[in-house]
Amino acid sequence: MSKKLTRDFYLEDAVLLSQKLIGKKLIHKTPFGTLSGMIVETEAYRGMDDQASHAYPNRNTPRTRIQFGQGGFAYVYKIYGMYDCFNVVTGEKDQPMSSLIRAIMPLEGLKEMYKFRKVKKEYDLGNGPGKLCAALKITKEQYGMDLCGDELYL
Repeated sequence: MSKKLTRDFYLEDAVLLSQKLIGKKLIHKTPFGTLSGMIVETEAYRGMDDQASHAYPNRNTPRTRIQFGQGGFAYVYKIYGMYDCFNVVTGEKDQPMSSLIRAIMPLEGLKEMYKFRKVKKEYDLGNGPGKLCAALKITKEQYGMDLCGDELYL
């Protein structure tokens, strides 16, 4: 059994951390049981100098505020008003970087994931940022959650 990642792991540049996240297990302890998947695709956002980042150019709003803290916290937001996306906040405080988890390979809780996603193929459970959030029951309720805790972690 592998160990839960510690805070030091997350205090890394978003590009480097995004690479290191590949192959890590994302675990969510829910009322439905443990749901997990192996991270197979990520995308890095380098904050203030990255025009694709929600924090560009130093945009500290209620939505992005978590990115301005230290790494190892969950940045969850909705896109198109309907799909949740899960990011791992990376780096040091006041350096708003994050890594979007784009896809997972489901590992635990598949029976529940099929109920949440209503698909036939296992591949379709987590092959996109909104899909993996639905499969793992990651919502805006997990925004700001400490990834070194016991509910949502790697």
